[in-house]
Amino acid sequence: RLNEMINGNFKNGVYKNHTTYKGPYAKEQCKGFAKSITQELFGYTIGSTQKKPYNYLINTTSKTRKVGAISSISNDSQLKSLLTQGRPGDFIQLRRRHGGSHSMILLSSSSSGISVFECNLDGKNYITTSYYSWATLRSKNAAIGLYTATNYSLH
Repeated sequence: RLNEMINGNFKNGVYKNHTTYKGPYAKEQCKGFAKSITQELFGYTIGSTQKKPYNYLINTTSKTRKVGAISSISNDSQLKSLLTQGRPGDFIQLRRRHGGSHSMILLSSSSSGISVFECNLDGKNYITTSYYSWATLRSKNAAIGLYTATNYSLH
């Protein structure tokens, strides 16, 4: 289903890569986009984001399990160790270096970095798939949390 979303073959292209996101929760920007994808993939709504400086953490419910979190990213191996545990569709919550937060959906991980599905990097809800090396991810973010569905099963 993730590939169908990216390619625009799901729900009239509402999640299509390289378009503007106007679907459910669009007013919540990146969090709303990732929240809506979680709902489509796993059938539930992800919890709320905690307040700064803990805005890399999600308030979990019985339907969400925290895979892990890093409260202060200091090296690439930390990120690799956490994110290579992730699976397609997992929810990533970040605290940016400037203090703001960002949400995205994991597509895949490798020895060199991750591919994600995200929106609103431009402040206009533009949808994109992106690749981040561990070094780039570390340079842009201060903290990270990785979340998965308790009953993980992609359609």
